[in-house]
Amino acid sequence: MQFLLWKIFYFAFFLILFGFIYERSRYRNLAPPIVAVFMLGAVGICMRPELHQVFQGRNPTSLMGIYVGEAFRTSDNEVRFYFFQDQENLNEILYMDGDQWTPVTYRCICPLATILSQCTVEGHIGVATFTRAKDARQLRLRTKHTGTQYEISVKDGRILPDHVYPHQFGVCLQPVYFSADWPAFAQYIEFWLASGATKFYLYIHSVTPKVRQILHQYERILGDSLEIIDWSDLPVENRHKGDFYADPNTRIFSAGGHNALNDCILRARSHVKFLGVIDLDELIHVPSGRSPIDVFETLAKGYPDAANFAFDWQYVQDETNTRKTTKPSDLHFGALRYLRKPFSKNIIEDYVRLKKVIHRPERVIMADVHNTIINDMKKPHTVSNDIRFDTSVSISPKNVPSINQRFNQVLVHDSIASVLHLRRFNALSKVNVPYNTSVSYDDIREKSKVMDENWRLRIKNGTIKDRRIGNWYPTFEQTVRDLESCRTFPFNVNNRIGKGYCRALINCEPMLTVREAYVKADQMWSNVAHRGKFIEYIKT
Repeated sequence: MQFLLWKIFYFAFFLILFGFIYERSRYRNLAPPIVAVFMLGAVGICMRPELHQVFQGRNPTSLMGIYVGEAFRTSDNEVRFYFFQDQENLNEILYMDGDQWTPVTYRCICPLATILSQCTVEGHIGVATFTRAKDARQLRLRTKHTGTQYEISVKDGRILPDHVYPHQFGVCLQPVYFSADWPAFAQYIEFWLASGATKFYLYIHSVTPKVRQILHQYERILGDSLEIIDWSDLPVENRHKGDFYADPNTRIFSAGGHNALNDCILRARSHVKFLGVIDLDELIHVPSGRSPIDVFETLAKGYPDAANFAFDWQYVQDETNTRKTTKPSDLHFGALRYLRKPFSKNIIEDYVRLKKVIHRPERVIMADVHNTIINDMKKPHTVSNDIRFDTSVSISPKNVPSINQRFNQVLVHDSIASVLHLRRFNALSKVNVPYNTSVSYDDIREKSKVMDENWRLRIKNGTIKDRRIGNWYPTFEQTVRDLESCRTFPFNVNNRIGKGYCRALINCEPMLTVREAYVKADQMWSNVAHRGKFIEYIKT
């Protein structure tokens, strides 16, 4: 429905604009036919996928799948999970409650970045509330229009009385795709270990075998403290791969990172007290030199009703150059001692207004990359699910909970801490901008020394094998440039015709010159709306 409304909006907008320019052209002595041709061309470019659909005879209603990953028990009677579903797919998910099928309560994540695009396969949160607690140990799903049942794995994320968190601080890495940069993974893990993190959730979509090799070595070192989550493409028949009207992967914004982020928050419930959703090229900066955990604990005591702490997201230039790093002993982290921050006026506005957030997982319902969408109620079981999860636009205003009934988000001044976004390629391009020399990163400088010591020790004791990894850098550099080209030119007709306007990862794959170097994650999704059935060998 939302997609249809936007189509109507686009049509009305272009109709009004066409009329306005046509009328203006009459007074400006412009040839009306030329203006009309120009406007028709503009409409044709913007609605290219719709025209392509007409000529090809394709039907977007073929995107009827509903794709579910793992589920998490959040209370004795409640199970939550995240799933992908096309906006125009009106099929409902049902779950088995006792001996009857009940509709799942759901809400779309729908980040702002996708509203004006055709990324119509959105992430949703699903909530199953059971009448009896014992039934919440497993989740059986089917859809309203299909009879095939699916059993979904349920992990325990309940906060029990006198609960003790196994980990005070953990970090979540959003889906990494087409990455050959194994030194970046080593730097990421070593930095956050030096910062006090004891739990890692790494979402991997596609990396080279050399990256997997480093990650497997860290799995042996950290054990259960490191979880690698295979974040795969959605299942699709091979004949439909890349088809904008049959492959749901062509309509997922980026790699479905918003769904992964929220899946991670659910996954960390009861296991991690403070969770940072941190990218591969981000660090935390604490000017006072205190440990991040100490900062988080102080904030939690000062703001007992906080679900999230939002830190400034700051651009810094990183002089790291790992081009000649061919084996682990070649890798050093000394470049982190020379970070430089340009003045704010020389940086794009994103770094002025956007934040990075540290979450208390059990207090969050849904989050975005740079913000919180909705936090949980302080007394969650005193309201209905529709109100708690804010799933209905028809809720009476008098029933909408006041802001102080929910856990809140706290803005943290950068004098306490901030999250740094390292930009390596911009630094290598030698852009001549003035730097803010009054900013000191002494805390990161000291951590880089600890990182180097720990890394050398791991090589010495053999937990990191010092074997030649080879010439990986050209693959990494070329892939970064290919992906940036695809992201920068979403209307590139030569490469994207018939793809629609969606910055989906799979739409960029044909532009990769070294695609064969990467191995994708194993399949993790169940299409609970699949219509296929097994052969029945028993007569009824």
